[in-house]
Parts: sequence; C-alpha cells; structure tokens
Amino acid sequence: MRTLFQYLTEFKQDLMPQCVVVMGGPGAGKTYWMDNTSKKFFQNNITPRKLDSDWNLAKFQKKHVDELADQLLRAILPEAVTDAKSRKEAFAIALQQEQEAMDAAVDYGKISKTLDISNIDYEFVKVWADRYSNAQESQKDKVRGLYKKAFMKEYFDNTFASDFSVRKYSKAEYKKDFQSKLKGELEGLDFVGPSDVIIAITGDELSKFQEIVDVCGKTHNITVVYLDVPEEMSVRQDAERARSLGEKMVKEILANVHKTWEQLKDAYKSMDITKLVHMVTDPNLKHPDWKVEKEYINVELLKRG
Repeated sequence: MRTLFQYLTEFKQDLMPQCVVVMGGPGAGKTYWMDNTSKKFFQNNITPRKLDSDWNLAKFQKKHVDELADQLLRAILPEAVTDAKSRKEAFAIALQQEQEAMDAAVDYGKISKTLDISNIDYEFVKVWADRYSNAQESQKDKVRGLYKKAFMKEYFDNTFASDFSVRKYSKAEYKKDFQSKLKGELEGLDFVGPSDVIIAITGDELSKFQEIVDVCGKTHNITVVYLDVPEEMSVRQDAERARSLGEKMVKEILANVHKTWEQLKDAYKSMDITKLVHMVTDPNLKHPDWKVEKEYINVELLKRG
C-alpha cells in the first residue's frame, strides 16, 4: 500500500509541467516521434509546445536561399551597374563572394561540412533576370516571386538543405524560443507560467542537457528519451533525406550521441533529471518502430519532492 507521502509526491509531480527531451542520431525520426509518440508522456491530452532544432535550421536555410536568389538576380540584370566585363562574370563574382562568406561562417571546430554552391547555374538565373527586366513594372514583383519559388525548388533539397553557414543564427533563435516556451511566455503577452514542452536535439554533448536543466530544472519534470537508432539504419535514413550528412559524419555523430547517453546514465540523478527512457528498434525494419528497452527513475529526486 502506498503511503500518504507517495501520494503527495506523485500529485506534485503530476502538477508540474513536463520537459521531454528526445535525443538521437541522424535518421532516428525525432520529429516524427514528437508528433506521434510523445503524447503518451503528457496528461489530459495536453499538446506540448515543440522545439525542433532541425526545423529551426531549415527555416534559416530557406531564408538564406531566398536572399541569395535575390542577390544573384540583381547581379546579372541587364541594367545592373557593375565593373564586371560581362553578366556571366558578374554572376561568378557574386557567387564566389557568397561562397567565401559561407565558408567563413561555418564552425570548423565541429564536424560541420562546407557547402559548394558552384552548381548554381548561370543560365537558370539569366533566363529569369531577362524575364524580370522585360516585364512591365506592374508585373515585376510577380516575376520575382515566381523566380524565387523556382530557385527554391531547384536548389534547396539538393544543395542548401545541408547548409550549416547559418547555424549560429538558428541556434540563437532556438535558444530564445527555448527559454520563452519553458517559461510559458507568448509573443505579445505577459508571463503566463511554465508550460509543457518537448525538445528534439541530437544530444551529442552532455553540456546541452545541463543547459536545459539550468533553465527548467526547478519548474519542470525533465524526461530524456533516447532513440537509439542502429548505425546501419541511421546511415540509410540519412542518405534518403534532403539534409544528408554523409556516412562518415553520421557515424561520428552516433558515436558521440551514445557516449553522451552513457554519461547521462551516470549523471542524471545529480543533474536532477527525473527520468531516462531508452528506446530501441529492430535494425532490419525500413523505418524505426520504437519500443521501451529500459527506464531509469530518479527516485531520490521524487523523495525530495
């Protein structure tokens, strides 16, 4: 029979908002897990506020594509003022300047790869530049919009989905959103109190979990869910997606994620993390089908209330 203390402790834990951190290597399906499986962790069918680092990065990548498309169009307009000897030379100069800026922005201290944008075709942009230049003034904005849409379709998936040059901006906004959602702040509104939140991260450094604990450790129950994706599945899933990292990088990330998981198992009690959930899947399946392998409960934390 449970004691009164146990009832009160469980009641308090139920009342506290939850912060569920789902970690896993490339191809683990963290976003899918957030959208479809995470609901079992939340009471009363509450829909948690979500944070997905991949989605956040893609938003900045698309903004980058949009800006570059504009830049290249302006560079080769027939009426553009330039020191270049030809429109093609002006295009090459603009592309090279952007390549150098992107290379300088990548964090070489990590395993981020540089991105080669030399596959952007001059003739593709020239056709649209001519169309824009010849359009009536009232139609120029429409042509420009169609061009940028075509540019995105042509180059995002096969080029810019692997662009890490904008990651520092993505991380800054992610951190801002992270703190706002944990505290329950809404844009344009006053403080409304902590809310349930689910966060998808790779989890390849223990310090990332400490940052989460530092922000919400006193206001949330923290559960870390590890989607332990098999290496062969991770490599295969990564190769099939637009934001492909390549086999070498995938294996390096997986090794770091698993190392962090082992560190978490040793440190989660002292870090005041409520629970760890280790989930596994059959490596022979085409896509992950996650099942709980083991749970680690911080009993000492629950006893402290």
